[in-house]
Amino acid sequence: MVVGMLLMAAAFVALPARAGFDTNFPDPAGDTFSTGNPPQAMRDAIDVTAGTSSATVTDITIVLTTAGAIGFPGATLTYNLGAHGPDASIDIWIDGTTLTCYIFCMYAYDYTASGGGADSGNVVPTVVGNTLSVTVPRLWGGNELTYLLDFSTLAYDAGFTQFSSDDGGQLNQAPSITNPPGDPVNIPVAPYSYPFTATDFENDPLTWSLDTNAPWLSIGPATGTLTGTPPGPGSWDVTVTVTDPFSNTDSYSFTLNAVSCGTNADPVITNDVSGTQTIGPTGTYTHDYAATDLEDDTLTWSVSGSIYAGINTDTGLLTFIAIGVPGTYPLTVTVTDECGNTDTSAVTIVVSSGTTDTDGDGIPNTTDNCPNVANPTQTDTDGDGIGDACDTGGAAADPRTVTAGRTNAITITVTRNSVSWTQSGTTVTVNYNVDGTTTGTVHHLKLVFITEYRTGSPDVSEAIEELADFTYSGLSFGFHGTGTGGSRASWHHHQSGTFTASSGDPNVNDANFRRGVACYIAYGDAAETQWNLACIVVLGEGAGNTGSGDQTGGVGGAAPSNVFNLLLIVLIIVVIVFLILAVVLARRRKGKVQVPPQQPLQPPPPPPP
Repeated sequence: MVVGMLLMAAAFVALPARAGFDTNFPDPAGDTFSTGNPPQAMRDAIDVTAGTSSATVTDITIVLTTAGAIGFPGATLTYNLGAHGPDASIDIWIDGTTLTCYIFCMYAYDYTASGGGADSGNVVPTVVGNTLSVTVPRLWGGNELTYLLDFSTLAYDAGFTQFSSDDGGQLNQAPSITNPPGDPVNIPVAPYSYPFTATDFENDPLTWSLDTNAPWLSIGPATGTLTGTPPGPGSWDVTVTVTDPFSNTDSYSFTLNAVSCGTNADPVITNDVSGTQTIGPTGTYTHDYAATDLEDDTLTWSVSGSIYAGINTDTGLLTFIAIGVPGTYPLTVTVTDECGNTDTSAVTIVVSSGTTDTDGDGIPNTTDNCPNVANPTQTDTDGDGIGDACDTGGAAADPRTVTAGRTNAITITVTRNSVSWTQSGTTVTVNYNVDGTTTGTVHHLKLVFITEYRTGSPDVSEAIEELADFTYSGLSFGFHGTGTGGSRASWHHHQSGTFTASSGDPNVNDANFRRGVACYIAYGDAAETQWNLACIVVLGEGAGNTGSGDQTGGVGGAAPSNVFNLLLIVLIIVVIVFLILAVVLARRRKGKVQVPPQQPLQPPPPPPP
């Protein structure tokens, strides 16, 4: 459960972000990712340890240094370089025996979206010992006076049984919209203005743009202020995007409804919670708000006052997640009807320093299994970490073991599983990105996180609700639909940041930690009588799988077998061949790629049956 909460409070700290045309970067040695058991020399050939670049008036020369000599008999080595995110790339395929180009070696760039040029062509790399150098036109670096350089490498043997890869370089974080207005946004037929704001880790200059079917709306490219007057009642789809100079973006989509209101009564919150609510430094506070409206308008909820607070815009479920930062956080919860009329409720959350004893039972909040209800004996009959004095629901259930209400009328599928968690002492850095899709009628999503150990019982978190994107001081969170109008047809979950673990929190380096399982659940109704799930391994043994249903092997299931590894290898091969053919065919259609005659175009040999 603690792991699940920690994953809701994490950040990715970028390396130094920008440099001039003459630039350099280091990269750790020995950080390759391998499948099978590739020889050390094969790993060293693609284990990049440093990169440099220098420019003349016409060209840029880039040099990669690897941990060992470049080349390995019978293997294929690929080196891919990029600048400005997706705008520029260099793709080099080398025969590990002859150290010459195999399939193709080429560059491409396209800055037309920002008013620049586009081009592609062949390159001739130079391999000397453990260095690879390549020269491309200076325009490959883009219109800006500075550029970024990143890389990814891959080595695989002739039998397609052993793979090794590395990636890194300079990084630039995308900007993040900090004040999304909710979805839907309901306004009267009157002049409308909303000032969007965003943060950028590198303080890059930002540009705002608008995609909408509302011709009466516009946005200030430099200010981010959305303005316009609706011509009458109606509903419009709006997407606001903020972009940095390196083509990194963040977008927010919502439905804007304009109505003729006349004399429309304010909504009324019916179950305020007031005063002070105290939680421990890693605790969570929730309250399910409700409201009435005389006209039965559609109501939208929002919360302000702390980056650690989020609220379900449809249901009014408030969630405050402490991340070890003691303090007092006054919150304002607002409910808004279709005409922009509101009612508010105030509550103050106090995150204790760890020595507070809210219920006065002699047990500090940090270790009290019922911090708000006196229970000096700490009795916990069901062993779920919640004392009997305040346990109303019993132990959280592993959703993989529950069958009641599960239906094939709803499906949820994980399409992306990219999670990293490193810990040095008490400093934890997490970069968590999971994407997915759903089918059927989906009312809302939830996440249950399960921490499995090599010995001892697993920890099952309480369900984590959807959460709108928000960032603060380098911390970034979000779990919500990304389909048209915010639907759950597609969805995204990200959590990134660096934070300090509290005493007693699990350590990812603990030898007893086996794996972390994320179960994403799609519900067909508010009462949660119909649902389906997709469970994946995001940390530890077998991490990285995707799909629908249970992809973890069940409760206590084994790590992926050799059969899974073989399927993964075959999949990689298929993707490689597809990408090779797709890129080459695309270049040929443009008439810009000339494959050297002494190196006839041919895909790698097919995988063994």
